[in-house]
Amino acid sequence: MCDKCGRQALYQRPDDNEASIRERLRIYEQEIQPLVRHYSDQGILVDVPGDGEPDGVFRRLVQAVGLDAAGA
Repeated sequence: MCDKCGRQALYQRPDDNEASIRERLRIYEQEIQPLVRHYSDQGILVDVPGDGEPDGVFRRLVQAVGLDAAGA
């Protein structure tokens, strides 16, 4: 049960376990981190904060890729 409301039943996703998390971290280190370094070294990686309201995140993404809100 939810610690906050005490009424909502909680569940665990099948992939929410130590082995799955270790595998995701391994893939990140092997495949994603080299890409991050590559584009960062070229000076073309843009870090867009994903926190906050979805509309704010969307605006930051649009700004980062140089589009207007209509996508043009």
